[in-house]
Amino acid sequence: MIQAIKEYRVTSPYGDRLKVHKPAYKGQMEKHTGIDLAHSYQYPIKAFADGKVIHSKLAKSGTGLGGYGVVVLLEDKYGFYHMYAHLDDKKVLPVQVGQTVKQGQVIGYMGNTGNSVGYHLHYEVRGKGASYGLGKDVEPLGYLNDYFKKEQPKMTKQDADTIIVFLQKEWEAAGTQVERDELHRLANELRRVSGQEIS
Repeated sequence: MIQAIKEYRVTSPYGDRLKVHKPAYKGQMEKHTGIDLAHSYQYPIKAFADGKVIHSKLAKSGTGLGGYGVVVLLEDKYGFYHMYAHLDDKKVLPVQVGQTVKQGQVIGYMGNTGNSVGYHLHYEVRGKGASYGLGKDVEPLGYLNDYFKKEQPKMTKQDADTIIVFLQKEWEAAGTQVERDELHRLANELRRVSGQEIS
């Protein structure tokens, strides 16, 4: 699980669930378009990924964010929206529209605004589209995993070759076949991550 999510308790995962907001619909299923994460009242909410603030206030009906109470919406560099919803309305939001936010930066506080039953954060990831991507939701934890894989630094061929030269010398001096096999495996892994042919 994403490290930043570990400090919360998941109270409702992404996907199908029983309707909870209206007693008249008791027993019916609905799609939960995000993940609900619980913690204490006014707990500082930190951005799970870098992004630009697109929305930072009480959401209005008809915008694609209605019903979510106080919302901070970030757009990441891949064009996806990260929605942090049901934020507290008693404290001033620490971010404003147009601001660039870094992962781990406080963007709001745990609350219970909008259509919410109990203090929690509704975190949702949406693709680009009208009404802030309404209807283009994706599974948020899977998206974050893929996002961070893309963000991992790539190794250049030159850097890999420098290390492989060192490993070759170690391979020649190795006393056992087990050591040679491990050094060969490491060299091939360096070739793989730098886009070279594996020997």
